[in-house]
Amino acid sequence: MSIDIESVCTILYSCYCKYQSGKASGKEAMKKISYIRLVSTIIIMGFVIIAGTIYMSFLNKKTSYIYSPGLFGSPALVGRYCPYSVAYTGEVIFGTKGGSVMGSGNRITATRYAEIDTKKSDGWLRSNVGQAFFEKVLCGLGIFVRESGSGKETVFNYIIDVEKMNIGQKADIELLRHTYESHCVRYSGSQVVLYGDSRGAATIFNFIAEYHPRIACAIMEGVFDSMPHVIKHHSCAECNNTLISWGLEGLLKLCARNYSHEGLFPDHYVDRFPFDTPVLLVTSEKDETVGHQCTMRLYRLLIERGHTNVRLLILPTATHKTYMVGNDKEMYESCVHAFYQECGVEYDAEKADRGRPILATTRPTIEELSRRYKLSQECCVQ
Repeated sequence: MSIDIESVCTILYSCYCKYQSGKASGKEAMKKISYIRLVSTIIIMGFVIIAGTIYMSFLNKKTSYIYSPGLFGSPALVGRYCPYSVAYTGEVIFGTKGGSVMGSGNRITATRYAEIDTKKSDGWLRSNVGQAFFEKVLCGLGIFVRESGSGKETVFNYIIDVEKMNIGQKADIELLRHTYESHCVRYSGSQVVLYGDSRGAATIFNFIAEYHPRIACAIMEGVFDSMPHVIKHHSCAECNNTLISWGLEGLLKLCARNYSHEGLFPDHYVDRFPFDTPVLLVTSEKDETVGHQCTMRLYRLLIERGHTNVRLLILPTATHKTYMVGNDKEMYESCVHAFYQECGVEYDAEKADRGRPILATTRPTIEELSRRYKLSQECCVQ
């Protein structure tokens, strides 16, 4: 058997060339694989960092509050809803009888409505009579104000200009809009809660319907549907004396030059109210100023339009000024925290647990309200 040395060398050389070629292509392949792995790792890490940042910002997102006081009320009345806060005047507001439904108190902006003049005056009448009057009113609600000696304004002893009353209409809405815009700049990125009582609650309702602001939720205490309906139940709910209603309406027109009897009122804004805004309406069977019929009618109008994010809390004993400082305080406060939990804003877990069964009762049907309160006719008229 003869071996062709030349053929063997040719075969070996061919195998060596293939080996070198494969080795080179293998190196290129490994480089490509390594590059792909590096790019993939960077992309995945980027997504993880972005997702983590978004998640942490959601967890750490603070809640801020805009308080809208009732007619003739100054920012001092926030003491009913927060144990400690600082007013725009630099004065410290302490609440000793009220609840705690506005966080730690350092992220609150109170709306200043036009009928309130907070400039300090050295006049005898204001320094003595006014001081005694406001001390009696505020101290009765458990509110104390540590005044600022150097400041030129005070939320404690102020003057009321009835001619500038607007009662939730255009001028009040614009003041609330200005408050909202400046608040959002100051507390950028926070979840905003609108909280108001009486006139302040009606202004919140109208403001939301008019401008559709970005808020987490709204709480409207003692909110009314219209002023004619308020006058009807405030003055003569039992006797239904039309003459008394006309007299009160005439007095209101005479004193409040900035108010229109024709509206607009919250019941005019129902069709423009956004469906995605969570709302808690709060009323009381014993509210002597804004009858529960007014709040229930507004609730009915929202339900009939198809709103599913509206709730109605009915307190049994609170008067118009004592929703959060009277016997119903615990029921009201715990329900608010359960509502906050549902809306994804800051809440007290213990209070929310107590309030969850109460919150579950805040979606009554119109038929249930009519049977319990005999409002089948009253809820349908102004």
